[in-house]
Amino acid sequence: MSPVARSLIQVNASVLLLGLVPLFAKLVALPAVSIITWRSLVGGAVLIAWLAWRRERWHLNGWRDRWLVILLGVLMAVHWSTYFQAIQVSTVAVAVVAMFTWPVMAVLIEPLFNADGWHPRDLGLAVLALVGVGLVVPDFSLASEHLAGALWGLGSALLFALRNVLYRRYLTGYSGSLMMTWQLVVIVLCLGAFARPAETASDWGLLVVLGAVFTAFAHTLFVASMQHLPAKSAGMISCLQPVYGIVAAAVVLGEIPPGRTMIGALLVLLVAVAETVGVPRRRAAEAAT
Repeated sequence: MSPVARSLIQVNASVLLLGLVPLFAKLVALPAVSIITWRSLVGGAVLIAWLAWRRERWHLNGWRDRWLVILLGVLMAVHWSTYFQAIQVSTVAVAVVAMFTWPVMAVLIEPLFNADGWHPRDLGLAVLALVGVGLVVPDFSLASEHLAGALWGLGSALLFALRNVLYRRYLTGYSGSLMMTWQLVVIVLCLGAFARPAETASDWGLLVVLGAVFTAFAHTLFVASMQHLPAKSAGMISCLQPVYGIVAAAVVLGEIPPGRTMIGALLVLLVAVAETVGVPRRRAAEAAT
């Protein structure tokens, strides 16, 4: 098997695993903060063992990078917690669609850290993404669970986009596994005091599987796939996450989204694909001029 073929298998497997993560917000009988704490504790322990086995470096270069990693960990703690909160108060489809507006949010945030300015195309895609989120919300009353889920999801997307922009701008010199390990440690430190233990053996089992397989293993697979795949290819395949999540919720939880929700999901997915493909292509063209 060629390295590229192996990388394609790895990235598709990791995206499938990450796409199934929303199920745990419904299957584990704990608040979002507790689930995220135990997920991070188990995932962090597995990644620490992985880094030790590979004898990878642990240290960070200076206090600037240390403070940035702490900031990224805090952003991830709130991002994961709000994402799971969105799923718990509404449906997987609503939360996943709202959260997957993060690619266009990232493109809109990036000009705040450089002098490039906003591109009209990106502003148009942002509007389309919000229209897509609006389509998945059937009721805009203040008492609507779907509206609450969409708002939690949009907040989660904003935090995730900011985290990714900061990582790409300041910390790409470190391996993805090392960055993820430190962030999981920060998450446990941030949320540990607010977490409560699971009450059943089945919930403990789900938490261990979530942390070990759907966090540490899935992340390691994704990082490994980047060795032989362009970032654009991995990004496009990552756009399948909402599809996997919505299908899994329909099969496992019986959450069958209505046609309007599917139209909104398709619109957001198309926007994510457009940004994933268009931004690297536009940057390459600008660099060539």
